[in-house]
Amino acid sequence: MIMIMVPLNKVIASWMGRLQSNLMKATDFRVEINNEVLGNMKGIKLQAWEDSFQKRILSLRNVELKQLFRYVMANSISIMVRIYRCSFIYVFPFQLRLPCTSDRYKYGGTFDLFTV
Repeated sequence: MIMIMVPLNKVIASWMGRLQSNLMKATDFRVEINNEVLGNMKGIKLQAWEDSFQKRILSLRNVELKQLFRYVMANSISIMVRIYRCSFIYVFPFQLRLPCTSDRYKYGGTFDLFTV
């Protein structure tokens, strides 16, 4: 079971890394445009370009929010896998019903969840 979880963790970690990279790119691009607008506020006001820049910044913010939602959902999936991994590791061996051959069990019954 542990051998299954190690590659699964690697896949989830690489997926989270890609999502975080996309989120940071979207955030950086939006912040860059915000800085440009703030730096050139006088020219934007003189040319009456406020609405076009506002629409552009809001569309970039929506893109960033979509990336943030994807990242948060992936993070919750990652947390869920980490929590259930422990349960799977502890419960899975009991479901195998391995035969008990030690001297402690005289009758050679099966080792399952209910005999512990």
